[in-house]
Amino acid sequence: MRLFLSIGQPMTPSLLLVLSAFLLAFGTVLTKGLLSPDATNLHPLSFLIAQLAGGLFVLFAFARITQQILWTKSLMRLLLPGLFIGVGSIGTILALYFTTASEASLIFATRPAMVLLLARVFLKEWITLAVAILVLVAVAGVISVVQVGGSEEVLNRGYGIGFAVFSTASASIYVVWMRHATQLSSPVMALITVQAIAFVVAFSAWAAWQFPGYADTDFCSLVAASVTGAIHYGAAFLLYLYGLRHLEASKAGIYLSLVPVFTITLALVILDEVLTVQQFVGGVVVILAVASVAWLSARGQ
Repeated sequence: MRLFLSIGQPMTPSLLLVLSAFLLAFGTVLTKGLLSPDATNLHPLSFLIAQLAGGLFVLFAFARITQQILWTKSLMRLLLPGLFIGVGSIGTILALYFTTASEASLIFATRPAMVLLLARVFLKEWITLAVAILVLVAVAGVISVVQVGGSEEVLNRGYGIGFAVFSTASASIYVVWMRHATQLSSPVMALITVQAIAFVVAFSAWAAWQFPGYADTDFCSLVAASVTGAIHYGAAFLLYLYGLRHLEASKAGIYLSLVPVFTITLALVILDEVLTVQQFVGGVVVILAVASVAWLSARGQ
C-alpha cells in the first residue's frame, strides 16, 4: 500500500524518512519527560512494555486497514531481529532513565557508523580509508560529549551511557537484519512480528526482575507510555521501513543523522535540556561525521 499526502500525491522515500526521524526524536523526548518521577510512577521496564504495546496497537490497526497477511515462512528469519530489538529497547529505556535525551540521542546517532563496522567484522565488507577516518571522528565526537560530567540531577550517568552504547549496537544489528526482512514480507507485518518478540523479551526481563514497580502502576501512566510507544515504535518505525524499502540502506542512514538534531531541539524546548559548549561541539562533529559516512556509503565510496 502506498502512503499518500493530503493533496493526493504519494509520499517520497525521503519525506517518509524525515518524518520518521522527527517522530523518533519526538518519542524519545516524550519518553525522557515521562520517565521523570514527577510525571509517572512507572518502572522503566513496565514503561517499555506499555510502549511496545502501543506500537503493536498502531501496527495491528494499520495491518487490519490494509488487509496485510503475514508470510509464515518469514517467522524464523524475524526471530533474531526481534530479540535484538527487544534487548536494544531495554537498553534504550534505561539509557533515557539514567542520562539526558540529548546525550543518549548523540550516542544513538553513531548507528550508521556502527553498522559499517559490524559489516566489516562479520561480513568482511570493505571500508574505504575516508569512511574509516570519519568513523573514528564520530567516535571522538561521542567521547567529547560523554566525558563532560553530567549535572548533579542526572544520577548514575555512566550507566546511561553504557546502556546507550549497548542499545546502539543492538539496533545496528537489527537494521542489517531488517533490510532483508522487508523483502520477505510486508514491512508492517515484519514489524509486528519483530515487536511482538521484543514485547516478550521485555516482559520476560520484567518478570525475571520480579515485576518491579507493579504495585505502583496506574492506568493514566500506562496510557501515556502507550502513546509514546505508538509514536516511536509504531508510526516512526513504520515510516522508516516503508522509506527503507524504496531506498538503499546506506542512503537511508543519512536521514538517521537528523534524529539527534530533532532530539536536541525538542529536548531544549520541552525539557529545558542544555548541552555544554564542549558537548555541543562534539555533537556537531558526530552528526557531520555520521552524515558524511552515510553519504559516502550511498555513493559507493
